[in-house]
Formats: sequence, C-alpha cells, structure tokens
Amino acid sequence: MSVPLLATTRNGVVERLERGHCVISDAAGALHWSTGDPDHVTFLRSAAKPMQACALVLSGAVERFGLNDANVALACGSHRGEPGHVRSALATLASAGLGPESLGCGVHPLLHAEGFRLAAAGQTPTPLHNNCSGKHAGMLAATVALGEPVETYLAFDHPVQRHILEIVCKCAGVPAGSVQTGIDGCSAPNFALPMRAIARCFARIADLGSLPGEVGQALGRSRAAMTAEPWYVAGTGQFDTVLMQALPGRCVAKGGAEGLRCAALPSLGLGLAVKFESGRADGTGAVVLAMLQALGMFPDGFPEILQPFVQPPVLNHRRIVVGETRLLFADALAAI
Repeated sequence: MSVPLLATTRNGVVERLERGHCVISDAAGALHWSTGDPDHVTFLRSAAKPMQACALVLSGAVERFGLNDANVALACGSHRGEPGHVRSALATLASAGLGPESLGCGVHPLLHAEGFRLAAAGQTPTPLHNNCSGKHAGMLAATVALGEPVETYLAFDHPVQRHILEIVCKCAGVPAGSVQTGIDGCSAPNFALPMRAIARCFARIADLGSLPGEVGQALGRSRAAMTAEPWYVAGTGQFDTVLMQALPGRCVAKGGAEGLRCAALPSLGLGLAVKFESGRADGTGAVVLAMLQALGMFPDGFPEILQPFVQPPVLNHRRIVVGETRLLFADALAAI
C-alpha cells in the first residue's frame, strides 16, 4: 500500500495529498529503509537514462566521435531545451554524421522560459528541444559506431535496445524475461521494475565495484559525466541539477516522468527511489531532501540553492504565498 508523503494546504485546509512509495537500497539489493510498498512496480521512464547511456559508452562512440562529458551527461539527462542543450545534442549527432532529422523522439511543447523565448522569436520547438534529444542522439551515435541500421534504432529488437535491456537487468539484478517493457513518451523502449529494483539500480551507480566488468565501467562514465556537467542533466534551476551542484560528487540525481525521483549516493553506497502515486513531480524533491537529511547528507542544514525545494510555498499567479507544503512521513524517516 502507498503511504501519505506530502500535503499542500491553503489557509490550513489540505488541498492536495500525495501518497507514494520510498525505498533506499544497497547495491546487493538489501533494503536499507522503505515506506510504502517496495515491491510496487512502475516504469523507470527517464530515470533509466544513466543506464541507457551505457550503450553509448560501450559502443565505443565516445572515443570514436570525440564526445565529451557534456555530450554524455546530456545522453543521461532530461534537459529543458535551453540553447546549450540543443547545441550539445546537435554536436553528438553531427559527430556521427547525422542530423536532427534522424531523431525519433518527436516534439513536445516547451511550457517554460525557453518555449516563450522561441515563441517571441517566431520559432517553434523541434526534436532537438525534446528533453530526451540527448538520449536519442546518444542511441544514434551508438548505432552508427556499431554499424547497425539507423532507421530502426528504436525497435525493441534493435541491437542497441537489446543491449540496453541487458544493462538495465544487470543493474536491477533481475532476469531479462521478468521485465515488462513499454514505449516511453519519446518512443524509446522503457522498463517496469519494482521500487526496490529501481533503488538498486541507483545503488549500482553509487557502488561501481558492485558490478564488475564493462557495465560497471560504463556506469562509472555516466556517473562521472553527470557529476562533472550537472547542468546538462536537467537545466537552469531544475532539481536534479541543483542537487548535484549542492552535493558535488556526492550525489547523482535523476528524475523520471509520472512522479519518479531517484538518486545515487556514492559516499554511502546507497540508491534511493521515490514515487508519487498521482504521477505529479512537484514536491518529489522535498521528499528526497528529507530522506537525504535523515541519511546525514546535510549536517549543517540545507544550502541556500536548495531552499526553494525544501518546503515549497504554494503561490498564486501574483506570486503571493497562499499555502504551504508539509511532509507527512516524519515518523517513518526516524527509522533511517
């Protein structure tokens, strides 16, 4: 069963109640702590990207095409379509002799500052602005490096996608036949796993020695790029980017659609996963921060750059504070 994790109030009246599941695991799959149902199954969605990017690394494309940390971090990221993100995705494609017409991720509306900037310039978003364009550019570069067909790079039976499934299963510690797959919002294959397995995937990123061989090495490349270039993982003011900036080298953060938020903690060898039952993402950061604080990651309190995520105020359209956010699982946190 899910448990209450967070509520927002307006003048003291609870207006929104978020139920969900939280898990902390080590790389061996042992639960360090959980609340809710650790066996609740959900899709990884974009939280799979650090593992999906391993196919890019293992294909040899990084060295062959001279890709840098920014390119690899973008392949691991869900960016905001800011100009630097677009340039990096385009550079990955160009290095492999491809253009944006090869991207199979589609176009989604940018309902934030970059979308408004494009509209003011009389432009519209392109597949390069899709928050998964870095992942797709990485998949395409891997496809070219391996000499496989570009046109079908998103097919479930494409060699790159089969390799990604193998990597995810190794990280999660589950047999490939047990993983239910689906099509992501960007048209790439995606993977449904129990929350405990999702947390274990991120514990593998935290404890690279737990997965000997080339997959562990490739995860290390994803981790190194994300911590070196956190802006390419999400973007200006976004939770994953800001959290990694606040904990340089000590946290690898990656969210996924439908209310999933994950993190790897190299200094503790642990991975964590949070899922809101509603599928909303706002407020998941507050839950993650509370878990990190309980783990002792912020002995001197939260730094200023994280304050907007700790207990986000409820604002109206005039930016007037009209309510508050309250965490509801303090008793469970005490057991960490």
